[in-house]
Amino acid sequence: MHSYSNRPISKAGLTTILNNPFYTGLIQLRKTRESFEGVHEPLISRALYDAVQMVLRGRRAGTVPLRYDFVFKQMVRCGNCGKHLIGEKQKGRYIYYRCHGPACAGTCISEAKLDAVINGTLARFRFAPEDFKDLRDVVERLKGDESAERAKREQSLRLKLGNFDVRLARLTDALIDCLVDKEEYEERRSALLAEKRYIVEALESLNTMPGNHDTIMRSLELAESASLRYKIANPVEKRDLVRATCSNSTVTGKKIEITLRSPFSELANLTSSWNCDPTGNRTPVSSVRGMRPSL
Repeated sequence: MHSYSNRPISKAGLTTILNNPFYTGLIQLRKTRESFEGVHEPLISRALYDAVQMVLRGRRAGTVPLRYDFVFKQMVRCGNCGKHLIGEKQKGRYIYYRCHGPACAGTCISEAKLDAVINGTLARFRFAPEDFKDLRDVVERLKGDESAERAKREQSLRLKLGNFDVRLARLTDALIDCLVDKEEYEERRSALLAEKRYIVEALESLNTMPGNHDTIMRSLELAESASLRYKIANPVEKRDLVRATCSNSTVTGKKIEITLRSPFSELANLTSSWNCDPTGNRTPVSSVRGMRPSL
């Protein structure tokens, strides 16, 4: 790697590059440390940038005290009886997870093997730069579709909200004209006000609730850097990452099965189809539209 002057980049220069958030789409002022959103196209995701910062600051495995006796405590179940596997240490350093059920004597797995399988599962997310860009483009189109749908929904709610004053006025006229008695009037007025509150709350949640595209984009960025994050994570961070990406982990005998959450399962299947199809036919990235993140 060389600089603009065609000289090799020094270690200090490389550190400056790796610490610069410019490549994530942000511009940071040196003097004030203020950050602004740039108009340039980001070269890397924020998740990948944060993962690099963890490495630069030495946050590797073992630097944070583990809150658990074992990394995967109560995270792996027996495929036969459904109970959690119990972690145990042998010869002072080897960790195994074993089912103590009477009919599951052969269900046992080493932590090293379990760790390797999880790492291999997360490594299934392999995006070429053009693939990741295509996926981002699909999510951006999804954002446009959701914005249009949200605007339509907001318009409908505001129309309903605008009708409440008319409905209340008609109800008051009915009371004045003795078409309803006081008790019925109060009952119907109370129901109208309650309904109005539901509409107001629906409008508020519509404006504050993140869209499906936001969740998918965060998941996409996490998937891109999941394998790297897992390799450099401390035990607590490993647990958090596994919980975020995996919905179920079971061991039957010596066989490990890791089930990914949505949309990570769809992303893994998509990248697998790209990498394994000998014909070169690729599953369209538009399939990302069918993803439903687990919240």
